[in-house]
Amino acid sequence: MTWKIGNRRIIGKSHLETGLENQDSCFIFEKENLTFFIVCDGAGSARFGAQGAKTLVTHLYKNIATSDIFSCTDLETQCISLEEAVKNTIWTLHKQIREGHHRPKAKKLLKIIRSIFGQEQEDNNSMDEYAATLLVAAIAKNHVSMCHIGDGYMAGGTFGEGGKFTQTVFSFPENGEYENQTHFFTDSNWEEHLRVSGFKEQLDFFVAMTDGADPFLILGDRLNLDAALVERIAELSRKHSQLELSEILNKLFPDEKVHSVSSDDTTFCVLLRDEP
Repeated sequence: MTWKIGNRRIIGKSHLETGLENQDSCFIFEKENLTFFIVCDGAGSARFGAQGAKTLVTHLYKNIATSDIFSCTDLETQCISLEEAVKNTIWTLHKQIREGHHRPKAKKLLKIIRSIFGQEQEDNNSMDEYAATLLVAAIAKNHVSMCHIGDGYMAGGTFGEGGKFTQTVFSFPENGEYENQTHFFTDSNWEEHLRVSGFKEQLDFFVAMTDGADPFLILGDRLNLDAALVERIAELSRKHSQLELSEILNKLFPDEKVHSVSSDDTTFCVLLRDEP
């Protein structure tokens, strides 16, 4: 089975207006008949949220790529292996952040300057400064395993007669006490909010997205992908088979269209089964 893979990553209108960087980070890679999506959303309230998201993506990729997940032959062991890679990554990053290994360059430079002039410096390396959510999926021919902390969605399904889409795979956002709150990999109780799930499904379509994509990819019931939009993506991919999937997503979701419905940073990674 072959896949078309693409992504769309758009800086939020609110960040453009304030001069802040995009705090989402993502990475897609394929290895030994597995496709991996890693998507992180740095908290807007965290001083180094973008750094936290980028660091988590980078280190999780390295740990997955060297894990035993590629020798797993069934869904259960694949889920266990993915969970272990996530946990080992987060435990390591917590220790490294406390030790100051992931300070942004500007913060490191300020520390050097202050040390030269003998100035006192507060440097508490607070975990909360690097807060980010996490979505990661390992997609095989006949099953998918997922790990999820915080908000954002992962969902997928199949195309039936007439190209009609049916959702069969999902991992929903987990919010905090209030709807605009969520959980992060930097939380002291992050393990309580790490959700692991697996589905024995042969997927035709899959997407992992940050919450910035919710307004236009998720229906008002907050439970389902917009099937008509999924079908439109598949239709355009068939019609313009010479284009990469990312090019199609760029045309279908231009910046101005996304900004009209979402002010947040927006990232979504898409997998589409190629025509047999």
